[in-house]
Amino acid sequence: MSEKDLKEKKGGNTLKIILIILLTLVLLGGVVFGGMFFMTKNKQTASAEVAVVKPEEITNSLDEFLVNLSDEGGKKYLKVKVSVGYGPKNKKLEKELVEKKAIMRDTVISVLRNKKSTDVTVKGTEDLKKEILDRLNPLLNNGKLTNVYFSDLLVQ
Repeated sequence: MSEKDLKEKKGGNTLKIILIILLTLVLLGGVVFGGMFFMTKNKQTASAEVAVVKPEEITNSLDEFLVNLSDEGGKKYLKVKVSVGYGPKNKKLEKELVEKKAIMRDTVISVLRNKKSTDVTVKGTEDLKKEILDRLNPLLNNGKLTNVYFSDLLVQ
């Protein structure tokens, strides 16, 4: 082999090595990016779906509500199960919640009936929970509710 052939062969090997290194770096970067993307996405989804219930909190069900919403035409309705949360050391409040269940249900119904279907979004449901809590707490004499929980939420 001539000297020229040796230089061309050496140059070709160097080019192949550089290409292999670049491809490896691009592939490794893609794997890292993909892993971070899916891990972050899963954490956000999990945190959005899980309601935080304090272990020391007791919940009391106000049962299921089925109300017409205030949309034009009155053809939309909301079906939701509502529960309220409060501190565990208040036995008087527990008794009062049983005694005033009808009044509390009436209050929740009046709040829900004044909503439109566009109000029942992710942010809207948080605002709705706060509004229900603000309307129920003044009805109580033996303590305060700390949270409102929705389950089986359906707008149609």
